[in-house]
Amino acid sequence: MSLSEQRYKQCLLSLRKYWGYDSFRPGQDQAIRSVCEGQKTLVIFPTAAGKSFCYQVPAVSFEGLCLVISPLVALMEDQVKQLQDRGISAAYITSKLGFKEIEQRLVNARNGMYDLLYLSPERLANVRFKKELEQLPLSMIAIDEAHCISEWGHEFRPIYRQLAEHLSVKTGHVQWLALTATATPEVQKDICHVLGFHDHTTISLPFKRENLIWWVIRTEHTIERMISTLEKVKDRGDGLIYASTRKNSERWAERLMRHGIQVQAYHAGLSADKRTSIQQQWISGNLPWVTATNAFGMGIDKPNCRYVFHETTPNSLEAYYQEAGRAGRDGQISYPILFYNPAHLQKAKERIEVVYPPIKELTKQYQVLCDALGLALGAEMLDQVAVSVDALCRRSGWNAKRWASILESFERWGLLELRKSRSRILLVQFLYSPKVMRDIIDGIKDLDKQLFMDRFLRCFGLKAYHQELRLEWDETKELFNDLSSLSFDKFEEYLEILAHEDQWIHYRIQESVYKIRLLEARQASIPLDEGSFFNRKKNALEKIEWMHLYAESMICREVFIRQYFGETKAEDCGHCDNCERTQISRKQVMTMEDVQELYDLLGAKLSLNYLEIRRELPWSKEQVDSALHWLLSQQLIEEVFEEFLSYRVMS
Repeated sequence: MSLSEQRYKQCLLSLRKYWGYDSFRPGQDQAIRSVCEGQKTLVIFPTAAGKSFCYQVPAVSFEGLCLVISPLVALMEDQVKQLQDRGISAAYITSKLGFKEIEQRLVNARNGMYDLLYLSPERLANVRFKKELEQLPLSMIAIDEAHCISEWGHEFRPIYRQLAEHLSVKTGHVQWLALTATATPEVQKDICHVLGFHDHTTISLPFKRENLIWWVIRTEHTIERMISTLEKVKDRGDGLIYASTRKNSERWAERLMRHGIQVQAYHAGLSADKRTSIQQQWISGNLPWVTATNAFGMGIDKPNCRYVFHETTPNSLEAYYQEAGRAGRDGQISYPILFYNPAHLQKAKERIEVVYPPIKELTKQYQVLCDALGLALGAEMLDQVAVSVDALCRRSGWNAKRWASILESFERWGLLELRKSRSRILLVQFLYSPKVMRDIIDGIKDLDKQLFMDRFLRCFGLKAYHQELRLEWDETKELFNDLSSLSFDKFEEYLEILAHEDQWIHYRIQESVYKIRLLEARQASIPLDEGSFFNRKKNALEKIEWMHLYAESMICREVFIRQYFGETKAEDCGHCDNCERTQISRKQVMTMEDVQELYDLLGAKLSLNYLEIRRELPWSKEQVDSALHWLLSQQLIEEVFEEFLSYRVMS
């Protein structure tokens, strides 16, 4: 028996011992065998196909430590907990841990006490950690969410492109494995180039999810259509609504509660404990619905999610596929539904313009930041320096929300190290005695205001009469989350009224403080490669176009997705909205004479968009749709994106 066969047999034993399975799934088996043979391996599996097994099983089967690079703290924590629950020794190191705890975990790792150690890519850039890395008994390096490596991926993070350099001290006999759920052929090529996978094995599975009924509802009245759809399905299974903003996630939670649906809003503005509580309630089935931003989902494994709604169109097909793929992990029929408003296309493009402004504007932002940090031209930063959002706002005239976005972009582009050292703080003090305040509240005629003040008094009153009470802004927010008749968006507005109109309280807000270190000496203009920057912007805009092509397309939804990710032999699913519409249209209105007439028309023209076809042929919409569907399904014509979605005869 060869060494690779012995290693594979050991993996099967570990699979039975820790997970209770007798064999690997298709794809997993090939990936495990590639690892056992010592090959550098790129794994591309769709959501819920079990990517993590490809490194977790070898990690517990062989000597040495598996280092897992993961971009999300929540994902690390969730996977480590699942491993520990199975009796597997695993740990993570994140900025949430104290210095002593990090030191202890590194000592444990050096002494061979862990099978797996999870880290963020940023940790590898730390000079001190690089020295620690040399002492770790590594046998495998697994890079999760590897699409973050590529500038052409939908979640590009520059720090990921430096992984090979940071890990170069461990090139020897260490096994390398890169994993992702979403990678086009272009992204796959870029991942392998950056990691130095010149001689490697790629294991990929079809992006087919037979149990998912992909559906697009085109509407200019999103709220009304979503509510009517929710009314039909609310008793048929648990679900998830992806909202575009934190405010919208809370608004949707309020709407659902008014329709008798048990729900909570989830977003990054909540405390870690609150987010964990919502996740656990949803996974356990105690909370049927969650309305969330895209902060929700990664690493959260709920098998029986039946519905995933998107209130607006995501910025890429990769993001949509990952988020919608939260549905039906147990293999049962489930429904990812996109509520598509064509006007979202322009809004999405406008958001890209904000994220990627002109270099002149970026340079202005960069100079304001450098001035706030006290940096002279040519000066370098050896350590992180604390700077308050207040200070940045005063210098620029821009608000805190804009600065948060600017700093996140600068970090994403590899210009700085960023750490939030203090969250927003509310300081509040009552100006009247408890008895007087009670009388005031009892006399308030506005029911919403009375409810707000009653909660405010009970939460803060006893502690805030003789001195200022300091509260974390997010902690304060949670105290009001269950007041369904009040939106926390109005919280600051209420504070203003109570302080300046009613003069019942005094309050002030201390803005967040960041610790920042620029990675290069201060320069006269922002140190970004202009060509690369605008290529990223162009790529982001192209991904939005692909997403809207998906929404407008008449071909099978699953075929569209699979072709986007590089599959060439995908067949119609037979049950998405387009497939069902095609079947109905064939039965009702289509004739082969119609099909031939449209085919001849397209053959005589270079290409025609939908409106041009309608003008050329005196047909009903149903006839045009039927004939287009049939020609597309037979691959006699193809969709192309020019100024509009158009059709032409395939060459």
